[in-house]
Amino acid sequence: MMPTLFYTCDDDFVAEVQIAHYGAEPLHQVTLQVHIIGENQQVLFAHDVFIDEVPLGLLKQPLTIHAAPFNHVTGRQAMQVKAEIRDTPYQNQWDIWVYGKTESTS
Repeated sequence: MMPTLFYTCDDDFVAEVQIAHYGAEPLHQVTLQVHIIGENQQVLFAHDVFIDEVPLGLLKQPLTIHAAPFNHVTGRQAMQVKAEIRDTPYQNQWDIWVYGKTESTS
């Protein structure tokens, strides 16, 4: 969960990732990968979180992601936040918009 989908270059990115797993059995020793990807497919932020066990149902505590990846963004950019559990088909993505510094022409 993200408090907003709109950011400026001065904002921190803060989100909670809640994992709900309803497969046949718990997942053991997995890695959650979180990326923020810019318009030109450049990775602005990459973070891996090791999770010892993902039980059936909801993970007991959401995982908090806190970063400051937007400080070099110029202009307006549509970006994507991607979260996936490595080596599984489980993934999700969200569109966000970042309003960066405007370049002066004078």
